[in-house]
Amino acid sequence: MGHDPDSNAPGACPAPRAVRLLELLLLVLLWNGAYKGARVVNTLYALELGAAPFDTGLLLATYGVVPLALAVFTGRVGDRYGVRLPIVVGTVISALGILLPWAWPVERVPAACAS
Repeated sequence: MGHDPDSNAPGACPAPRAVRLLELLLLVLLWNGAYKGARVVNTLYALELGAAPFDTGLLLATYGVVPLALAVFTGRVGDRYGVRLPIVVGTVISALGILLPWAWPVERVPAACAS
């Protein structure tokens, strides 16, 4: 890794890349916190609604099975169209899933299962 003499030239600014990296890290941190929090909250919400322990276990298991089942398909989409499309679609779907029990407050477990 040699030193690039032109990197200290006037007009060269590495800040935009660092800012983008920090923005991406912040976005990932927020998404991961919301995902992990929604997993716990949905499980507790299902228990509060009177779901059986088996149903609650299935609900919690879907948080691992669905990404596993979609991994190969998502990888193929990423190879074909680039990684930006799967990231944007996944973030939108995650946000909708996190907000679904709040937007559809029924006194049943289906909203938690759908989310």
